[in-house]
Amino acid sequence: MNNNALSPTMDRQGFLENAGFQQLYETVRFSVELIAKFDRQLRLEAEKEKRKKQYQQAWDDIDRTIEVIESVPSLSSFDKARLTSEYQRLRSDYVRLNDHDRESRENLVTMGLLGVVAGFMTHEYQSTLHELELAQKRLLFLSKQHPELKEHADKIASSIESFNGYIDYTQAFISSTHSNNNVAYKVQAQVRSIKNTFSKFRKERNIEVDISEIDAELIGPNMPVAMYKGIIHNLYSNAIKALADHKTDRKLIKISAYNSGNKHVITVSDNGPGIPAGMRTLIWDPLFTTTSNQNNPLGSGMGPGQDHEHLTRTLT
Repeated sequence: MNNNALSPTMDRQGFLENAGFQQLYETVRFSVELIAKFDRQLRLEAEKEKRKKQYQQAWDDIDRTIEVIESVPSLSSFDKARLTSEYQRLRSDYVRLNDHDRESRENLVTMGLLGVVAGFMTHEYQSTLHELELAQKRLLFLSKQHPELKEHADKIASSIESFNGYIDYTQAFISSTHSNNNVAYKVQAQVRSIKNTFSKFRKERNIEVDISEIDAELIGPNMPVAMYKGIIHNLYSNAIKALADHKTDRKLIKISAYNSGNKHVITVSDNGPGIPAGMRTLIWDPLFTTTSNQNNPLGSGMGPGQDHEHLTRTLT
């Protein structure tokens, strides 16, 4: 580490905003992430070995049960055949279940690799943001002699603020997906969070957002708050896209929500051109978009199909 990068100062903040501290921060973070990687690897290997033993134990138990049934003299041949058939079917079901479990875990490994990429990008984001903030401060300083730079410095500061908001939102979303506890939450607060976080997009397009009809005390459905916010975000972003190029004097998105018995109803509407009647059923197609007719397997469509699938799996 470059010791010359750290300089004594009476200002405590001076110990933080310098290249030496940034290097120390990155070194410590790398060490923690490396320890976490190997810790998780060891835990996964231990869990895999445990599942393997449990699988073999279940297989042996079924085989022993079949042997016992076939050796019982008081059972007729018909009863023996019927019982052994049931246990053999159980064994086949168990094999299929184990295969499905293995395939699911392989898919999770793929998702985990994407998480590694995301972690790397987050790390790089920290370094890039640090340099960007220094550049913005330098521009602001130079604008005293060159006023034309002030506008650029302000735009960069606004972009940094917006980007930090997106990162904070993403980190909060990811953190909540790891929680298995469904805690009570207020709908209006979640909607306002999304509205404020992505305000830059609607302001650039002169879009108004009205959430006044949502009761401030309204409690959301019994589901992970991350999933609920993800659904609202999806519908909200679709509404923004629908209004982006629409020619009208007033672009408006209205979000309302209420509880009716054991049902929660949320509506995200806009005064855009809408979807033609003949195409409305296609919004549930996971590959359908309003801007492309390509059957792109990498696309996620407009999102309602995924929303419906997540809700079905969560609430049933």
